[in-house]
Amino acid sequence: MFFSATNTVYCPLNSGTASLLSADGTRIIKEKNGINARWTEHFNQLLNRLCTVDQTSVHYILQRPVCEDLDLPTSEEEVIKAIKQTACGRALDKDGIPAKLYKSLGTVSFEAFHDVLTSIWEEEELPTDLGDATSVALYKGKGANAYCSNYRGISLHSIAGKFIARIS
Repeated sequence: MFFSATNTVYCPLNSGTASLLSADGTRIIKEKNGINARWTEHFNQLLNRLCTVDQTSVHYILQRPVCEDLDLPTSEEEVIKAIKQTACGRALDKDGIPAKLYKSLGTVSFEAFHDVLTSIWEEEELPTDLGDATSVALYKGKGANAYCSNYRGISLHSIAGKFIARIS
């Protein structure tokens, strides 16, 4: 009940989807499945390129000693600090839970949240909901909006996942 009410209040609204040109530029794609497939194709081409780094250069990087203190579970103070450092008003992921909600946790709720974070740390297994990101294309405002190259991609992570990344 609580999370459904939270999602009703805070979940982002779905916006319309602009038509896109096919990769070869010969046809306009208007149906949602085709547009999603085009974005998948575009981001795969953009992000899954062959590595151009000379692998022999990796051997010249100095190795730092292992810091054993990083293996300890997070303290409540570290979680509080991570929550305070998180900006409100940022774009939300599909869970729709804003940073403001975490910042207003009471003692009992905060302790339950800290217990969840501690168990994640001890079990060394991150729930997929906290580790996954939703990719969104934002129009740059220049050129025709039918070209994928006139957009930039951003990744929306859950706020709780951001806390874990900031703490670890």
